[in-house]
Amino acid sequence: MLTKENYSLFMLGCSHNSAPLHIRESFSILENTESALYNNLLLNKNILEVLVLNTCNRIEIYLVAHPGLNKEDIIDTYCHTQKLIKEDCLPYFSIIRDQQVIQHLFEVASGIDSQLIGETEILSQVKLGYQKAQKYGAIGKVLNRILQKSFQAAKWAHTHTGISKGQISIASIACDLALRIFGDLSSTRILIIGSGEIGEKTLHALKLRGAKDLTITNRTHEQACILAEQFSATAIPYPDFPQKINLFDIVICSTSAPNV
Repeated sequence: MLTKENYSLFMLGCSHNSAPLHIRESFSILENTESALYNNLLLNKNILEVLVLNTCNRIEIYLVAHPGLNKEDIIDTYCHTQKLIKEDCLPYFSIIRDQQVIQHLFEVASGIDSQLIGETEILSQVKLGYQKAQKYGAIGKVLNRILQKSFQAAKWAHTHTGISKGQISIASIACDLALRIFGDLSSTRILIIGSGEIGEKTLHALKLRGAKDLTITNRTHEQACILAEQFSATAIPYPDFPQKINLFDIVICSTSAPNV
């Protein structure tokens, strides 16, 4: 019987450190397969707890499991659920365990392992992943404690070091770049693709910088409409945006959805 006295930690991961964007996009876990991935992993009697972290820059699966867990089982389950060919994934994924997993999660949550070192969105993304794992009943005492400690480590790093000097975020950097190029954003036509947390932060940052002509699109049109109403923007159906993209001066993509 697997108990807290005889577990090990595992992490199967692919990130910006190992794969280019188009590869990561093809590996991204979609909403309609996320619950199946959790279910299939937890069906393995050697796995006790699961956390899936899925962002535009990383796909990582954290596990509390029997020390003798066959590492092949993790990648096999992931590829089967995602309908991917295992041989296509192997060059880009790696597996670490135990102390390395804890150190890695602390570095991820703190923004140390981010493509943009010190960015702050990743901590919110880790917390969102934690909430989803709780919803699926996949978090136990071990991952809960490690995650709570990672949140504390991230807070300490951002408070006591210069890692986030200037309040680095991908949304703010994208908006500052747009402002630098166009000067005045008040009459600039801007399209934001994606209505998740980064899309929302991007809209907020653009409004603060004087942008008025804002349009948003999302795979779930209802979500785009909600965000558009919140920021006095316009929502357009996701299938329509490729034909209308030439109408915009700036296009900001804030989604990890493939083929965008």
